[in-house]
Amino acid sequence: MTTTITCQELHKRLADGEALRIIDVLPPEVYAARHLPGACNACVYEMVFLEVVAGLTPDTATPIVLYDASGTTMAAATAREKLLAAGYRDVRVLTGGLAGWTTAGFAVEGVEPPLPESTPRDGVYRLDPSGSVLEWIGRNISNRHHGRIPVA
Repeated sequence: MTTTITCQELHKRLADGEALRIIDVLPPEVYAARHLPGACNACVYEMVFLEVVAGLTPDTATPIVLYDASGTTMAAATAREKLLAAGYRDVRVLTGGLAGWTTAGFAVEGVEPPLPESTPRDGVYRLDPSGSVLEWIGRNISNRHHGRIPVA
């Protein structure tokens, strides 16, 4: 069985009207910002991943295409392994992920955060350390961590 699908092949299959379930395995806030047209979200980092997919795709014979941000992380591959172990039969990973899809020039949906109004002419951003903080979110398969630290 083929484990991957190219962006061009997926685009053609969608244009031909094939019944596929496309699943974005990234966190919900990433999915909301930008995702493939018609894709659903089931974050592989959440404990309920399999239950969410079962709700979206109860028929284990339905072809599923998974994607992550770049196709170079283990997110989509890990999701594929979980789905195969759960009895899904035709599960592929999109080569290049969301980045590959957009690089190929295919449309996306979502609400991207606005870009900064201007980029410095010299390409160097200056910040005020006393008024700046670094906020982060980290995830793994079973946990989510967040934090905030001052830059100063």
